[in-house]
Amino acid sequence: MKVAISSQDKRRNSPVELWFGRAAYYLIVDTDSMTFDAIENENVGDSADIDEINAARLIINAGAQAVLTGNCSYEVRRMFADAGVKLFQVNPGTVAGTVEQFKAGKLLEVSAPGIREPVEAGVTKDWEI
Repeated sequence: MKVAISSQDKRRNSPVELWFGRAAYYLIVDTDSMTFDAIENENVGDSADIDEINAARLIINAGAQAVLTGNCSYEVRRMFADAGVKLFQVNPGTVAGTVEQFKAGKLLEVSAPGIREPVEAGVTKDWEI
């Protein structure tokens, strides 16, 4: 399976970047062979929303089947869901350690881009998952 991990650098022992759009690199890892390619995020420093949307396009176009990251926007979660890319919440650590956690089934899958929950007086509120 090909997974994309938001990373602060382009090595397996690099720290995971917990903000998807701020990652300097996205490591595309084949979890069977443990080979990987590093994709530089050339959009870092632009508007945060544009960073994330362009980065999501990079990941989808790279053929990743899952993304392992910390936080990302509703729009990006929706893009991944529409493309059939699963999204998993990570903890601080290294890229290699995160892949091992993923393979062991220890990462929480974000199952929906967001939910709408009714609140007072018929108003709805968006809750991020």
